[in-house]
Amino acid sequence: MRVPPKLHFLQPDQLKLVSDWKYLAEGSHRRCLLLEAVARDLPRIPSFRLGRRPVPRRPLRVTGSAVHHSVLHNAMVIGRGVVADAEGGLLIDSVSGLGKGADNNLAAHVAAVGLVWRENVLCTPAWCRGPPVAHIREPLFHLLNGRDQNYTHFLFEVLPKLAFRQAMPAPRPRLLVSAAVARSFGWLFSALGVGEDEMLVAPEAGWLRVDEIHVAGEPGWQHQGVMRALRDLVAGETPVDRARIYIRRIGTKAWARPLLNETAVIERLVARGFRIIVPESLPREEQMAVMRSADVIAGVYGGGLLNSLFCPPGTKVLSLTSTGYWRSSLDSAANSLDLRVVEVVGDCFLARHDPNNSAFVLDLDALDAACDALDL
Repeated sequence: MRVPPKLHFLQPDQLKLVSDWKYLAEGSHRRCLLLEAVARDLPRIPSFRLGRRPVPRRPLRVTGSAVHHSVLHNAMVIGRGVVADAEGGLLIDSVSGLGKGADNNLAAHVAAVGLVWRENVLCTPAWCRGPPVAHIREPLFHLLNGRDQNYTHFLFEVLPKLAFRQAMPAPRPRLLVSAAVARSFGWLFSALGVGEDEMLVAPEAGWLRVDEIHVAGEPGWQHQGVMRALRDLVAGETPVDRARIYIRRIGTKAWARPLLNETAVIERLVARGFRIIVPESLPREEQMAVMRSADVIAGVYGGGLLNSLFCPPGTKVLSLTSTGYWRSSLDSAANSLDLRVVEVVGDCFLARHDPNNSAFVLDLDALDAACDALDL
């Protein structure tokens, strides 16, 4: 068995639709519809920019794709985690974002997952044209992603799929993860009740032959049941005495969306009872315990703040962001996870080389107004 030199997209709706786990696993090229497509209006979270008056914002319309659980037998895992059948049909649900990019900048999307787009033809990379580096005969559950070394993208695009694997009847297939995930996020799987013996680390080069692989699409944060199921996997009770926490970013993370007047912001928040934590300075287990103990979590928008996924229902979230980095994820989280979210939007100094991570400054009156809106 070798990877065909030319590949093509295999859409989930080309697979046979079944409604039962048993029948799904018994045949290849089958799928279960896990979640219907959603399109609904979410009220935007309160937002402050200048002074004490909230910024008027239109209701946010959230659209989430239908999510399928698919299975392929005698399959290949190539590139940075793309699943293909023996004829070179790529099951695009396996890599978040690739399907969404099919009509826009496809070359960049396929390059991100280690494939080649040449003269309008999707090709196998040269380093994948030899024999497989391994033949995996046990069932696997696909949990790879081209950008899964980034914690924020991992939380958005990869981790929610775990809820589907946890819903499968025992014995469940092992998780196929990258070396980067096993190295960086093994603590997170442990906190979610997934042991090392339940994971198989994919080789960093070459391709795999797999007898049976399960693939779930990306639910994102729009689907309430998935997000609540993930939160429910986190062990531990909510403490009676809960804290107000400001997450401070240091090192290389401080260069991404740096808050230029952070010292003044911290002074205002400390006066309201916040304590400052630097997640990287704490053991991983303690980081999770901090999230569970929070009554309020504040910080610059990013992976640290998105750990609010693991906070108890009713936790207040103060999101600090900029006009150059407005994202809707916390709007969805507020709806899905019963969080109370307010944001402060600062003026941004756009950097040409990386607009997403440009420096910004917060208006302190707007910060005070946001705190008052959260009853802090």
